[in-house]
Amino acid sequence: MFDRTNFGPSQLMLDKGRCRDNPKDSVLTHDCTAHSIEYNIGSNRIRPLFIFTDTWCSSGAFASNGTLVQTGGSSDGGSDICYFTPCSGGNCDWDNSQPTKLATDRWYASNQILPDNRIIIVGGNTKFNYEFVPKSTGEGVFSLPFLSQTVTTAQAENNLYPFLHLSSDGNLFIFANRDSILLDYKNNVVVKSFPKMPGDGPRNHPSTGSSVILPLSAADGFTKVEVFICGGSPDNGFTSANAGIFVDALRSCGRMVITDQSPSWSMEDMPGPRTMSDMIILPNGEVIIINGARNGVAGWGMANTSVLTPYLYRPTAPFGRRFFTLAATSISRMYHSTANILPDGRVFVGGSNPHFGYVFTGTPFPTELQLEACSPYYLENVYTKLFRPKITSVSSSSVS
Repeated sequence: MFDRTNFGPSQLMLDKGRCRDNPKDSVLTHDCTAHSIEYNIGSNRIRPLFIFTDTWCSSGAFASNGTLVQTGGSSDGGSDICYFTPCSGGNCDWDNSQPTKLATDRWYASNQILPDNRIIIVGGNTKFNYEFVPKSTGEGVFSLPFLSQTVTTAQAENNLYPFLHLSSDGNLFIFANRDSILLDYKNNVVVKSFPKMPGDGPRNHPSTGSSVILPLSAADGFTKVEVFICGGSPDNGFTSANAGIFVDALRSCGRMVITDQSPSWSMEDMPGPRTMSDMIILPNGEVIIINGARNGVAGWGMANTSVLTPYLYRPTAPFGRRFFTLAATSISRMYHSTANILPDGRVFVGGSNPHFGYVFTGTPFPTELQLEACSPYYLENVYTKLFRPKITSVSSSSVS
């Protein structure tokens, strides 16, 4: 987990007397508090980690060996590449020492691991290009005009944190605003442009919808790839929120089989409007949509109604009977919130800070330090007994 470095001290001290001495820090050049932690799910304990530069609105991806590769960020962290390789001894920490940097600063970019174990980093604020980590000798950035073509305005770009999905043909699906392409990143060629997603608003930051690839199937050799995108904000969402008027978010979702010969969007509605949501594929192939706001857009003070109820989506159910509303939380999770799946099938939820700095009192949406775990229905005893798989034997042969 991260906490940005340029807001001053956190509430957790670094261990072993360590301090961060960074003359480029805008608030505290000598800082002995932690701005990253490792959370132990089993013991419910945290361990301070040492991150040197600002990771605010950075992006990351896991390499095939489990190393988290975090790239970019704000201020002095814009071109940094940091590595965290987990270990069993509890002594691992961020590797901030690598001399290799990004070819350009990246803020609000998106990352995707590739079949050759490289990571592609796409876009970012005013960055209409992509690059790779690690790079080949002499390699820099590759121009991607699609990103400049999908900007709404300089203040409300609506194409930041583009959605990236690797297709079964090896090419990269990129969605920004309401448009999408299939990119042959090896040759820097756009091989397909998809239809514009229907509706009256963008789906990417600051309008901030969410996206997944629906579960692949062995029946077709895992070749059919279907993208699912939900939520966002209307075209006037950012300008209205900037004026203190919070219009309802989008409630529409779209599915498109990107591997079809003639792809098209199939649209349906969630139970309610939602922006700033997190979307996760559950172990049973269903989708949970959790966190977010009913109105406004992502930003400091840019929404005033949270959505407390997660939605469950069953992709294989008949049209009109796919969405279900789950039990509500009591904690608002809006800007800077996140969710992830845990090894035991629960959904881990944390974060939310719609303020410039830390604000813990006197606001309906304080800086949130509490963590939660949402337990989907399949963890109930009746389902565990009926459907939970059992390991009956383990092969001794290796998998190449």
